[in-house]
Amino acid sequence: MSWSWVLLAVAVIAAVLAVFLYWGHRVAAKKRAAGQYVLEDEPVREHTATVVDKNMVQTPPGRRYTGWSTPGKLFYNVIFRADNGTETEYSVPEEMYHALWVGQRDVLTTHNGQFLDFAEYMYQYGGGADDVPEEAIQNDGEPGGQLPPPGPVDAAYILSTLSYCGLPCGLCREGPGCKSATGCGKRAGKYGCYQYTCCHLDHELDACHQCADAPCGQEEFAPGKIKQRAFVRCQQEDGPEAFAGYLVENEKRNIAYRRGPGWGDYDLDDEEAVLRLLRTGFM
Repeated sequence: MSWSWVLLAVAVIAAVLAVFLYWGHRVAAKKRAAGQYVLEDEPVREHTATVVDKNMVQTPPGRRYTGWSTPGKLFYNVIFRADNGTETEYSVPEEMYHALWVGQRDVLTTHNGQFLDFAEYMYQYGGGADDVPEEAIQNDGEPGGQLPPPGPVDAAYILSTLSYCGLPCGLCREGPGCKSATGCGKRAGKYGCYQYTCCHLDHELDACHQCADAPCGQEEFAPGKIKQRAFVRCQQEDGPEAFAGYLVENEKRNIAYRRGPGWGDYDLDDEEAVLRLLRTGFM
């Protein structure tokens, strides 16, 4: 057998091995992303970590990332810092994203480099919005627990706690909320709060509804943030006083802004439906 045939056989074998290795890596990566791939020798890891920042990322329409991410999908990312100083970013469920606060320190649980839980949130409330226990509504994401607003809620109270982006902070927690010295904690993070910076610092406005570009499509007004976009539109078109009045009247109809961690009756799939519910009490 000539050396040319030997070299050709080696090249063919190497090519076949490369193909098998490539496809094996692709299949393993896809299973890992889908949560189906588990290494037997990798234990579940628990260590103390601190939330240092939160940010939402939306994949651009028409593009696919790593072969299986949906174009236009919103990812709710949280950056955790371990006690040794290492920072890691994980995508978390939307409900957990809204419940966690910057500066929160608790136990982070991971497996094979994948996020499992933080502060036993998924363990306690992982069954979905309908399964959130009543006590979670009173204690779901602020140091010491989020408290219900004191006394009966009226339009003046809602207006006094309205955030820059137009969310009624006072219906989630006691106190001035977004416009307090520290806000919700988001603007103290690494990337800050886009709405606070743009509205308050850059344009010296009292609220985003005063800006002709709102909802601008940035951060809290990203296309997937249906409720926030509808709320700021309502405040633009009807005024913040009318908006606060709608919330008060709807509370009397048992239409609640907040029923559990990060969700309520206004969390619908269509901006027009949210506006209709605000103004009429009907979807």
